[in-house]
Amino acid sequence: MKSIKHITKDEALRIFEEENGSEMIDILEFNPLPASIRINLYDEYKSKDKIEKISETFVKNPYITEVAYPKKMVEIIESNSSSFLFYNLIILIVVILASIFLVSNTIRLVIAAKRKNIEIKKLLGATKGLIQTPFLIDGVIQGLVGSLLFILVMIIFRLILQTTYSELTLNILNVNYFFVIGTGILLGLTGSYISIKRFLLN
Repeated sequence: MKSIKHITKDEALRIFEEENGSEMIDILEFNPLPASIRINLYDEYKSKDKIEKISETFVKNPYITEVAYPKKMVEIIESNSSSFLFYNLIILIVVILASIFLVSNTIRLVIAAKRKNIEIKKLLGATKGLIQTPFLIDGVIQGLVGSLLFILVMIIFRLILQTTYSELTLNILNVNYFFVIGTGILLGLTGSYISIKRFLLN
């Protein structure tokens, strides 16, 4: 278990009033909410079968009257996991192609704007490597910035989901940030190289 938190009757009442208002409690004139224990599992245990087994273990305890978790949400996620992976693959391919196109098009415009300077450098004996390097660096920077923006969006999106569905932290948004940054840089290099090959070397 990743974490265990004991919620007293008073804390349960405060949470209920924050989410639903205090009108119902005012009518009852007493606190009907029981104390509870909130458990957060590690990601590898957040599957329907494993959660069910853990629930059955707790239910056998005579001091526990009920085990509640978002069962419907877990079932929906598991039943649509293959579709989710397929659509993510499609989105990934589209993002990769779009990233290469955007970087390539940007570098093409930069090359066109600096065409005269490039020709002057060639006349002065500048090597291909010397001429290409600034554009490759531009591609790397664009890829790096794009990957950092992607990471920022993913962090914000994950925080929103965790706030909305605090009882279930999903592992589908876990991202290896170093992989994302490395991929962004690689896509930037690829896009810039395509433009260099098409518009600078020819």
